[in-house]
Amino acid sequence: MDWVQNLSKAIDYIERHLTDEINIDEISGKAYASCSHFQLVFHLVMGITVDEYIRNRWLSLAAQDLLHPDSKIIEVTMLYQYDTQESFSKAFTRFHGVPPSKAQHGEIKLFHPLTIHVTVGGGFDMLREFFEDILFVDWNDIDNTKKEKLSSVEIYN
Repeated sequence: MDWVQNLSKAIDYIERHLTDEINIDEISGKAYASCSHFQLVFHLVMGITVDEYIRNRWLSLAAQDLLHPDSKIIEVTMLYQYDTQESFSKAFTRFHGVPPSKAQHGEIKLFHPLTIHVTVGGGFDMLREFFEDILFVDWNDIDNTKKEKLSSVEIYN
């Protein structure tokens, strides 16, 4: 279960550094994995890429920040690592369906931090019975059955 703990550490690191400049090397280092392996495992387990996760979190937090009456779009743009206000506005509008200037409660989407919960279930009820039958086979009966079908000449040859 080390991979679960390592992915959780990486997600925690991302969450604590969303307004800092972070890169995949730093994040994968928290999971004790190479960049390529970490990105592959993250995508397989989470269903989205690391970049998508960070972008979704930025846009969610940016929307929450813009709900404050004294917030400025340009400040939020820079806080969440967007190069220009235009690129931020396009990404924000694609994600939320409204431009940053029109963000209101009830109109924004929130992408919450990911958590990992491992549950194992399923299996076959018959599987146990099947193996019990195999474990309790009397091999002497099998040998005797074989001998009964062979002629006396075949048994002694």
